[in-house]
Amino acid sequence: MSVKLVPGGILNSTGNQFEFDTNGKYISYYRAGISNSEQYVFYLAHSMNGNSSYTITLSGQGSGITEVLLYASHWTSGYDLWKYGFMSCDSYDQISFSDIHTPQTSSPQGAWSISRPSSGQTGYQSNLIITKSAGTYIGGMRAMIRLSGQQVYRLVSIT
Repeated sequence: MSVKLVPGGILNSTGNQFEFDTNGKYISYYRAGISNSEQYVFYLAHSMNGNSSYTITLSGQGSGITEVLLYASHWTSGYDLWKYGFMSCDSYDQISFSDIHTPQTSSPQGAWSISRPSSGQTGYQSNLIITKSAGTYIGGMRAMIRLSGQQVYRLVSIT
């Protein structure tokens, strides 16, 4: 397989592109599609504490459907949390989520939620907000986010 560097990533001979942010915090994988129908996959891994809340803001949201997988754990059952399903959005601020599996929340580690900015807020019509709420446990964990669909997501901030 031959590869070449392109702005922000690597493009291989089959048209697949890998994009890395400047700090190496996320990776997007681009797969060329047929008839203007590409699929993109966004990955983010981030260390988190159970008793802290986190807001992850991504740009690139628009209308369409995205497969969403959010998960994290410090330990075994009871310390794990996940959310898996399909998110459908319009081009403004509407969002609906259909769970494929019942979301797992955790008193020690918190829970995942997804939202979009309303009219008048920063990122209206273009941002997606993923939140992990605070739990009761001070220990750390590794959180993983994978979004797959027609949107090209980029990390804006983690607060």
